[in-house]
Amino acid sequence: MTNYAAQGKTRPKNVIHLNSCFSHVSYYTCLSRSASATGTIIVQGFESSV
Repeated sequence: MTNYAAQGKTRPKNVIHLNSCFSHVSYYTCLSRSASATGTIIVQGFESSV
């Protein structure tokens, strides 16, 4: 789901790939979609071919 599609939605588990964020607004949108901090899972350097 893109950060624009995620706007206005709250998810119990929120898996995000911060390398795809291109501005501070994108970071805020991605990081603020989970219902709690424990529901936020940050994936960095994910290789999509695996």
